[in-house]
Amino acid sequence: MSTDERYLVGVRTAGVDDVALFARPVGAPQESNLVKAADRTVALPIVDRLVGGHAALYSHYSTAAFSNAKVATTSDKPAAITDGFDRADSTDIRSSWHEGVWGDWSVRDGAMEANAAGVPEGRSLLAIQQHVDLSGGAFRVRADLEVGTKLSGTWRGTVVNLRDRGVEGRQQYYALRFRDSTNEWQFMRSDSSRVPNEVALKRGSLSLDKPGNYTLEIVSSAPGRFRVSISKDGSPVLAPNEIVDDTPIAGGAVALMSIASAATPIVRFDDFSVVSSHSDGAPLVIATSCVGLTLGHNTVGQSVLTRGDRQYVAYYGTDRYLRVASRSLAGSESTAPCVDGDSDPAWTTQELDTRVPDDAHNSVTMAFDSDGQLHVIGNLHAGSLDGSDLAEEYRVWARGGAYYRTTTAGDVRSLSRVTGLAPRVQDRYLTYPSFITVPGTGAGADTLMITYRIGWSGGGTRAFDRYDPATKTWKVHSTFTDYGDSPRETGPHQGDIDDVYNMYPSQIVRGTDGVFRMAWVWRNNADVRTTSRVSYAESADLVTWKTIAGAKISTPVKYDDTTAGLVVDDVPEGVPGQADGDNGLVSVALQLDGKNNPVLFYTKLDERSDLQLYTAHLDARTKSWEPRPLTTDTGVEPVSGVGTMSLNSQIGTTAAYGTSHPTWIVADYSHGSRNNHVIVDSRSGLAVADSPGVSRVAPMEDGPSHHGLWFIGSRDLGGATSSGRNWSLQWFTMPDNGDRIVTPAGVIAGAEPSLTSLNPQPLWVYTTQR
Repeated sequence: MSTDERYLVGVRTAGVDDVALFARPVGAPQESNLVKAADRTVALPIVDRLVGGHAALYSHYSTAAFSNAKVATTSDKPAAITDGFDRADSTDIRSSWHEGVWGDWSVRDGAMEANAAGVPEGRSLLAIQQHVDLSGGAFRVRADLEVGTKLSGTWRGTVVNLRDRGVEGRQQYYALRFRDSTNEWQFMRSDSSRVPNEVALKRGSLSLDKPGNYTLEIVSSAPGRFRVSISKDGSPVLAPNEIVDDTPIAGGAVALMSIASAATPIVRFDDFSVVSSHSDGAPLVIATSCVGLTLGHNTVGQSVLTRGDRQYVAYYGTDRYLRVASRSLAGSESTAPCVDGDSDPAWTTQELDTRVPDDAHNSVTMAFDSDGQLHVIGNLHAGSLDGSDLAEEYRVWARGGAYYRTTTAGDVRSLSRVTGLAPRVQDRYLTYPSFITVPGTGAGADTLMITYRIGWSGGGTRAFDRYDPATKTWKVHSTFTDYGDSPRETGPHQGDIDDVYNMYPSQIVRGTDGVFRMAWVWRNNADVRTTSRVSYAESADLVTWKTIAGAKISTPVKYDDTTAGLVVDDVPEGVPGQADGDNGLVSVALQLDGKNNPVLFYTKLDERSDLQLYTAHLDARTKSWEPRPLTTDTGVEPVSGVGTMSLNSQIGTTAAYGTSHPTWIVADYSHGSRNNHVIVDSRSGLAVADSPGVSRVAPMEDGPSHHGLWFIGSRDLGGATSSGRNWSLQWFTMPDNGDRIVTPAGVIAGAEPSLTSLNPQPLWVYTTQR
């Protein structure tokens, strides 16, 4: 290379697996690459590769002059959405949007309307668009704002890069806004909605020709780089202004905004659109249906299951009774809101004879056997199917666990109580029942399985049983762990507390290769601090189990089994009651990528005793598990104690990314004060992208709170269709109550339980399309 010549140098990538280097004199043909052919590609081990980040200019200990620098990125997931609000009036906007903490939003007369009545002066009202996020950095957002003849002192406008937990004081965003009473405009940044800390990055005056619709536009070429403008009927009112923020907010969502003002409580928006260079936002909601009202003061799990053209929902009503509803999906689905608690008339609902206590463990699930009969089981936390083990305060009315089966295929009106499962010791102390369907070849060839725990936290048996449709009975299939089936105070391990454990498994996942995978943690007693030892096994038949490297595991599996590869991360047991007795481990989640490679997600304390999210993947070089931290924060505290509790760090819904990147896995997570979604490469355990914003997997699934309530979501047990259509069950509820009784005065242990809901909430089925 000549010292006085100008050269074109660069790096071109087509993904982390395809990195090409080039250097040639400016103006020279492409084939005159001065980089030796053997050095033009870089083949780093996958664990050493870096992803994401920024481009930079570089010189090593010498003076260098650069000109005409250029960087371009491409995306395989651009996204766009428009909404003209040209639909029936509705106070429920959740099919496409969700509300922030303050105010009420509705669709009325072809516009999105914010109503600040009763909202404290100066609070931000936000309607958040959840289907297209801004994770790509480059985007364009446009929204029309109606301005009337009456002057308004209300700031209103469009919000971008919204990072929102739905809790007051937890919101960051940029906003382009104006108010016509003073003819002012601002492009401002807010880092909290709790305290006045807004910073106007640019401001000025406007000349508003009222009335009419004004179009606000924000264009971003990269995080922190904006061009903003306002127009009316195509004519500029605010000429394009370039704005730069050197400490940008990245990713997040788009929202409509109004600042509460008693003088102008109503603000209207029309014709919204957003185009994002890359989006991992939630799938598009194409229909919603109100099933009815649900309990709403307990985070207990409820379920939806779709089979063919019929759909089923198992839920607890406001009187605590279990109900199973069914509807036909034949023809087109329509949006049917809850009006005064009335459900969509498409649903046929059967009330059953079991009531749920204030215990979030008592979830309910469903499955079909090979004869097409629907099985429903739940309302069990160390309980029995006949209710003999219920706590005294519930025994008079709750009726115990629930197991029902139809006698007419698919007809919920024929559901009847079933007295037992497989003839093990007895159907006592049952918890966490879950069905598994093993596909067969040909009609009616599927095998229905069930797994559950017999025993208590700190000592129990993990059972697998199979259903025989010929005799309509359950048969013992296998036993994975066996630490007794009774409370240790009365069972065979009475007093022997040090060597008795029970497993807390992840969801059991069956890959496209027919192999079942399961991860789990162990716990010595009900205190979460005794959780330890992340483990993994896989099986083709749920009888013979192996490590990921193929070594056979002896069953029943014991805590101290030393089979190589069985233990993923040997997190030591914590010590309850000790100031430094936490280890941060609670549970483990498992997700397969598109090639059936497993990635595990869990929490534990790092070497600084800070709580972090971790992944574990199979290192292809060493054929062993490799844990890696997913977060590096300080100040996030672990939880301790017993019962259902709110976690400061946890993985939400997970999914394989798709065929374009078969080794990628996407996961929603919360950690400390933020909600993000992350893409992890199964070959390295590293984050390909980590973006703030809404859930990619489902709209508002386990999402932000609203007026002090939590939003809970449950994905369809039947999975998505081949065309990408899916369904989810969603509802609001009061926060976790530690499995204690909820009263109008609060959560009180030992109080008299209310027979009806303290917080009735609509229960929705969302139909989504990706």
